[in-house]
Amino acid sequence: MEPSSKGPLFAGSQHRGVAAPALAALIVLATVLPAGRLPGQPASDAPRVSASAEVSILGVEVVVTGKDGRPVHGLSAADFEILHGGKPVAITNFHEERDLGPAPGAPAVAAPAAASPAAPPSVRVPRRVVVFVDRLYLPEPARRHQLFDGLKQFLAQALGPGDEAMVVSWGDSVRVVRSFTGNLEELEATIDAVARRAARMGSEAAELSELAARDFWFEEVSRDPRVGLPGGVGSTDLSRDVAALQAYNVMKAKTTALRGLIALMAGMEGRKSLVVVAHHFGRYPGREYSLGPRSTPTGMPRERDARPLLEELAEAANASGVTLYGIYPYDRVAMSSAADSPALNPEIASGAYGADLDAIWMNEMAGLDFVTEKTGGTTAGHPGVLDRLLEQVGTDLGSFYSIGFAAAGRTRSAAVEVRVKRPGVTTRTRATVAERTVEQQQSDRALANLFAPDERSRIAISVVAGEAQPKGKKYRIPIEVRIPVGSLVRVPGPASTHGKFSVFVVVATPNGDFTEVTRRRQTFEVRRGEESKAGASHLTYTLEIESDAPAPRISLGVWDEIGGEAGFALIGRRKG
Repeated sequence: MEPSSKGPLFAGSQHRGVAAPALAALIVLATVLPAGRLPGQPASDAPRVSASAEVSILGVEVVVTGKDGRPVHGLSAADFEILHGGKPVAITNFHEERDLGPAPGAPAVAAPAAASPAAPPSVRVPRRVVVFVDRLYLPEPARRHQLFDGLKQFLAQALGPGDEAMVVSWGDSVRVVRSFTGNLEELEATIDAVARRAARMGSEAAELSELAARDFWFEEVSRDPRVGLPGGVGSTDLSRDVAALQAYNVMKAKTTALRGLIALMAGMEGRKSLVVVAHHFGRYPGREYSLGPRSTPTGMPRERDARPLLEELAEAANASGVTLYGIYPYDRVAMSSAADSPALNPEIASGAYGADLDAIWMNEMAGLDFVTEKTGGTTAGHPGVLDRLLEQVGTDLGSFYSIGFAAAGRTRSAAVEVRVKRPGVTTRTRATVAERTVEQQQSDRALANLFAPDERSRIAISVVAGEAQPKGKKYRIPIEVRIPVGSLVRVPGPASTHGKFSVFVVVATPNGDFTEVTRRRQTFEVRRGEESKAGASHLTYTLEIESDAPAPRISLGVWDEIGGEAGFALIGRRKG
């Protein structure tokens, strides 16, 4: 059985062998059960039901490029073929977005005259960009300026009137350092502040340095005939294994945070891109800890595969219309330690050591490429291609085809394939598409509420946190949620009316850990004759949170499963 995962947990349950978030106590304390209806609800509390065939219109954005990598303009719907779940589907909506401003570099490739391209629209689609900066360590000023000046230039060229961007910093804490804004001066000042943090060594780099130095010392002592330590004595293997487990938990929290940002963008109109500047985003988190003077083989049996986390992230992005782009701003490996010093580590020049470095780089690319390719984006795996990547993101924002097609019934995530009936062109789009279920949307909204207030919140819930009580190395925090009964719709019965709602909870601590979103359902009833009294009252719903920190950020959502409305509240202050 694996050790419990690090981070704030709801006390009570296990999931896949690792302690998972779960609500400990969900108790309805109201003595007067609710009644009432939402504003505008018909006189009867019974919801209206009608028979109909549900048809969903799904959509994808498709980037089409020629042999020179430049966008191909002027194609029509007849030039495209869409396969959804392996079956051809009819195109119902078609729109070409063509950047109205001057494109960087050479002009775009024009389609043949026979395509009869329509004139570019007078108003372009708004652009939403999130720049997510990992906890980087870039001590060299030139490398630092290359990255962050490039990001500022990209935003200056990509954003126009009506466009917005957000900058998020991840590291010792997760914080929105600049919420969505179109003010370039504010965005540039924010990026400069994040750049200053990247000049300082982070805790992970220091830990790697310490592990490498200790490994080297143990290696030298064991070779000394006067000491003759047997192999393995003084090993740092346990420390490395613990560090690798922690790296997996950090990756889990990081992908959860990214899903929260995607959820925040889900309800926005326009072309949406999420640029991830990664320090570690590997397929096997913690592989970097297997590197050292002991030449520990890469690919230890204890390695944990992050593919389920990456798949969940890509699926959420595809369902929300968000394209991911990855930047890995290091030459080979995101680490700076004693292991990099030839004086301390003579093996650094050996072929075997170089192979390990390449394996770590390939591990990072496997993680980034997985999510970018599945969402229609690309990855810059080396500083030398950074400028090209940022130019590509800007071009993708302004030159693409938006294609809609009908999908009968509620469908799960299914593969989508786009073909262009023209020789010599390449297409890039998301690998899957599906609508998020209502339940998934509410979970997404609870995550997004950690970053920005929910603008569609209609139920005025109030939340109060009690005093955190220490329990070992963790804290128990009692939570009380008050739900106005008049905002909940009920179904009439013979002697009472019945309602049901769900509570969604997610926690983020100052050190950057995120829980999964947890959902609990609750039913209630109001006896006949007590409707008026109940309609002016509240339901009181209590639960208990277990956390690593005494004062985490806690996002709570209440969803009326009959009326369809929801309300959200936050304990703690949003950063930024």
